[in-house]
Amino acid sequence: MSGPVGSQQWMYASDGFYPHEIGNSARLDSGALFTRTPSSSSNADTWTWSAWVKNWGVTTGGYLLSAGVASTREFLIYFDSTNQRLNVYQWNGGIEIQVVTSMQFRDPAAWYHIVVAYDSTQGTASNRIKIYVNGEQETSFASAQYPAQGLGSRVGTTEVQDIGRNAYNQNVYSDFYITEVNYISGSQLAPTSFGETKADTWIPKKYAGSYGSHDYYLPFNDAGFLGKDASTVLGAELVTNGTFDTNINNWTAHNGATLALSNNRLSVYESPGFDGGAYQAISVESGKTYSIEATVDKGTTNGARVGVEYTLGGRDGVETSSNAGGHFQFTFTPSSTGTVYVRCFIQAAGTAYFDNISVKEITTQGNDFTSTNVLVTDQMPDSPTNNFATLNPIGPRRNGANYGSGAQTQGNLTITSTSNSYFDDTEATVFNNGDTGKWYYEMRLDENHGNGGVGYEQFNIGGYYLAEFYTPSAVIVTNTGTTTLSPSSFSNGDIFMFAVDQGNGKGWFGKNGTWYTISGGGTPNPATGANAATTFGGLDRIGQVQLRSSTSSLHRTVTANFGQDSSFAGQVTAQGNTDANGLGDFYYEPPAGFLALCTANLPDPVAAINPALDASPPDHFNTVLYTGNDANDRAITGVGFQPDFAWFKSRNQAYGHNVFDAVRGAGKVIHTDTADAEYTRSEMDSFDSDGFTVSRGSTVSMNESGTTYVAWNWKAGGSGVSNSDGSTASVVSANRVAGFSIVTYTGTGSAGMTIGHGLSSAPKLIIVKNRDDGSENWTIYFTPVGNDKKLELNTDIGAATTGNWNNTNAGSSVFTLGSVDATNTSGESCVAYCFHEVEGFSKIGLFDGNGSADGPFINTGFRPAFVLLKNADSAEWWTLIDNKRVGYNETNSILSPNAGNAEYAASGGGFDLLSNGFKVRGTSANFNGNAANILYMAFAEMPFKYANAR
Repeated sequence: MSGPVGSQQWMYASDGFYPHEIGNSARLDSGALFTRTPSSSSNADTWTWSAWVKNWGVTTGGYLLSAGVASTREFLIYFDSTNQRLNVYQWNGGIEIQVVTSMQFRDPAAWYHIVVAYDSTQGTASNRIKIYVNGEQETSFASAQYPAQGLGSRVGTTEVQDIGRNAYNQNVYSDFYITEVNYISGSQLAPTSFGETKADTWIPKKYAGSYGSHDYYLPFNDAGFLGKDASTVLGAELVTNGTFDTNINNWTAHNGATLALSNNRLSVYESPGFDGGAYQAISVESGKTYSIEATVDKGTTNGARVGVEYTLGGRDGVETSSNAGGHFQFTFTPSSTGTVYVRCFIQAAGTAYFDNISVKEITTQGNDFTSTNVLVTDQMPDSPTNNFATLNPIGPRRNGANYGSGAQTQGNLTITSTSNSYFDDTEATVFNNGDTGKWYYEMRLDENHGNGGVGYEQFNIGGYYLAEFYTPSAVIVTNTGTTTLSPSSFSNGDIFMFAVDQGNGKGWFGKNGTWYTISGGGTPNPATGANAATTFGGLDRIGQVQLRSSTSSLHRTVTANFGQDSSFAGQVTAQGNTDANGLGDFYYEPPAGFLALCTANLPDPVAAINPALDASPPDHFNTVLYTGNDANDRAITGVGFQPDFAWFKSRNQAYGHNVFDAVRGAGKVIHTDTADAEYTRSEMDSFDSDGFTVSRGSTVSMNESGTTYVAWNWKAGGSGVSNSDGSTASVVSANRVAGFSIVTYTGTGSAGMTIGHGLSSAPKLIIVKNRDDGSENWTIYFTPVGNDKKLELNTDIGAATTGNWNNTNAGSSVFTLGSVDATNTSGESCVAYCFHEVEGFSKIGLFDGNGSADGPFINTGFRPAFVLLKNADSAEWWTLIDNKRVGYNETNSILSPNAGNAEYAASGGGFDLLSNGFKVRGTSANFNGNAANILYMAFAEMPFKYANAR
């Protein structure tokens, strides 16, 4: 609440998903920094530094914190420019500290929480520096030279402390967004001081500890003084005897109340009556801010409160807004100097109890950082609790060598073409992969040499839609030709507007406040849906840019605004227009109903995976790792649900893949790497509420001592029910909200037989195995390659012509089979695993390989937990990766479903699993053949709306 004397903050309460919402960040580009030189030393042996960072300069490195003396000595926390690993480093005539993570920080689309906790007094060397990322301690290091016991760091000295610059080599700067910086001297803290886990994702938490005189807190919420320290200290206690340890002295009854000491609390009784209580007068000063804390137990009353009042009993100040009781903390700022009253009172007859009443003056520390080359316009609304789109510096990388991603600056909002021989090509990092949402964004033409276009794209099916400006006439270029727009001229400084209605498949282009009219068409109006410039059947990319220089020295530059900066990096005066939800900062007013591209505006995931409803993707798919111990009846837990489909593979041994499901029964196995028929195995005992039970067995492929295992687990619908949707009955176990079902049926040998799959929409991928015939291969239906093609899970063949699917697309309730034995032999049993996409949980599709270590980026709309890939054009092995094996980027621990090989690393590199998809980092033809169609099926760890960077 707010009132004449201040405002109240509820502890641990919020209307949204994030209890602690962060409103701003600072954008640092090369040459920009914050710097501070402490006037006195603090504890150089023990301290904690915490910050949320969005590493937009994924190829340039970044100095999160540096301290030292130019050209003499240095301490650094930084991302190196070669591998983007996090380094903690100190040099003073020689290397004293060098701890380098194995993890590579190459996710530009979301935020990392980074904590470095230093304590050189620890006896165990590895405890002297602890690095935490998104709440988890890093334990794998490319290099680890810990400080000698008792070695002080340059942090804590009176030497210069920089954010965004190397203090030793002061010409080396950084590229990142940063916010919520806390430095705590004298304590080696855990990440839980600054964050917490909620619904399987790590979120910010306001630091609730005390700040010492050398500490600082940088929320970057003052645009005029971005480096202002917001850490505070509390003054002397103004309340006398607020803890009631032995008596209730110094408190006076009011309005006929009776006061007593009860279990070291103040007891207030009134009967009958209202507003009775106890008070104490204190002195305050105008303009100062005070903290109030109190614990209230309403007892036998209908309610009790604590307040601060100018007039005793007047309730003319600030008070707790709840009658229910609890622990409260709030602040107030008096409008005048003098006496105010701290009063405990009850709302009706009865007895209430009060304790821990405290009033203290709040003062800021003033450990401020000054800034260099940081503008007012570098205060951004982009934050860990509302992540804005930027241009993507790592994608999409189409086939061939004709595309780069340009030179991106200003927080990946400005892109400059780098070549006159090929296009630089990128798109927005925030994108709704579904078919809903209305989006508005702007792009400014800064430098008009060469050619190119900006807009949005439907690429995978061969169509693209761009507002092109490489000719004197403005045109929309599509796969079917061009359409002229009016007005048709372009100049440096023009601001282009885009309104995209995904739900209705319409788009509008505009310039400098006016929407383009199609030649001969009516007046466009995105708000009403009238006279769109283009129509489309689905989008693959938004905020798309293609640029090419006119010569090697004359380039084209564009700056994007997805709602975070209508000054276009300080080039024009910001206009401050917001979207329909009151978010964003646009130069022109967005059409009614159209929104900024930020995670707060993304649609909620379906309820079953929505973290805001305390649900998440790991409720439906999860990977567990374990090491065998030769035991029988061993329970493996940690899945998080009772799996209905479990796929096992030994990691360090060349044992086969084992697949079990609840419909066929826990003991019935089939192997993805062979055509073998189903048989009974004693090693898989049961599916359990939080996992499964395994035994060593005779074949040692499930729980052999020292063997490491992975198990991928899906939730379906239990043991299955009869389904009569098709011409032949089936047994179906379906998880409709997650788009997955297990189906068993018996073949008839007749072409055109239909089988009910139990899902809410048509499967996009179906994996079938004949359970009875060991000569029939696993057969896969995959919508993008056509209903006359198949792939095989246990072989390496590319998409091959087949009659398995009777040349019929799978439907909303059934799939259709031909008379081919692998899927429809008369009298033989088959099992089918059916999958369709669910926004925020699963994605199934094709992408074009490019054969490069700088491979394609695939936007899935979530942080992947599992990705299955296959070159659909040629005879190449299957590839399977997940988020648990290794557990950090680069991920190059591969298993192949068509082979029993142990886990291996692909030559030429692997993958980065990212907050919004995955980036191919390897050259293998298995998953990145140049110009090859690569099949993929991915499942989520977290929807992008709530995902952290990986």
